Amino acid sequence: MTRLPRLLRDSEAASMRDEDDDDDDAQKGPSLFAKGARFLVQRPLLSGILFALLGFAALAFTLPVPEKAADAELAIAVSKVVTQEHPEQEKPPEQEARERQATPPTEETPPPAPAVPVVADVALLITDVGLNRRLAEAIDKTLPVETTLAISPYGSDPAATAKAFLDTGRDIWVNLSAQSTEAGIDPGPLAISGALSKKENVDFIKKQLDAVGSGAIGIFVPNDADITLQPDLWRDVALEAIAFNKMVLDGTAAKVATELYVQKSEAKISAYLKTDIVIDGSTPPAALEAALASAVPAILKLKEAIVVVTHPNAIGVEIVGKWVEGLAANGIRLVPASKFTGLKP
Repeated sequence: MTRLPRLLRDSEAASMRDEDDDDDDAQKGPSLFAKGARFLVQRPLLSGILFALLGFAALAFTLPVPEKAADAELAIAVSKVVTQEHPEQEKPPEQEARERQATPPTEETPPPAPAVPVVADVALLITDVGLNRRLAEAIDKTLPVETTLAISPYGSDPAATAKAFLDTGRDIWVNLSAQSTEAGIDPGPLAISGALSKKENVDFIKKQLDAVGSGAIGIFVPNDADITLQPDLWRDVALEAIAFNKMVLDGTAAKVATELYVQKSEAKISAYLKTDIVIDGSTPPAALEAALASAVPAILKLKEAIVVVTHPNAIGVEIVGKWVEGLAANGIRLVPASKFTGLKP
């Protein structure tokens, strides 16, 4: 009898605890998951779309994609982007035609012609340099540095002219002023002459050398100088010039070198040169061209020759320049006059 009331009391206490728990759950409300499930249940269309997307995503992760196919797709995508950003523009037909006309056709450079062997040397001397500025400029522009120049002592500044040409590497000589064998020519106040004494002639040579300057290699005796008509006088004067440590280039027909050889003056012979061909540079262009052309066979025959062109003007210098350009084709080499020493044939 006493156990039944206790059981009833325990049952009532348990029932009261359950009711308290239910009250607590009722106070907390439904969970977040429950709310989401209720939201989807109430919207069946949205639920279907969501589940379909989740299914496709799961399938994509489970199926492997080949690396080459992925690279190809990436390359195609990049190519499309580049093409869209930099579309190739087609040129109008007129522009393409102009470009084709402006592009010169490619031509092969012909091989250089074989060099002609050198068979002769020639020295070229130009007289009366410094009397005309235009002539000096033409010489400097047209003729090579191997050209020998005879500076006139009567120029406006012969020393400056000589130095300017010396700085270019040319041979410089004094164009000796001398009384001419031709009538009516005034040789100037410093001219040597066959009518003067040895001392007077030597003094005039010194003055002419001083006017041109110490850079001169020697003196050039014009082909019309009358002093060589007095062989003994001229020989003594020439020896004095050589004693000044200057060479003598004789353009006359004198035989002074032969007489020096007879006297056994070997050292003095080497300083005395004779010209081989004298051409009047003041003649008309056609005559000058013909004279220069006729000199070529003589040079080839002599093997070593000195050619003098007297009194040229600027046009004459241009003609001489063209002649010089053609010497190599004939096997002739241009050299300074100082290269030659000794007796000439």
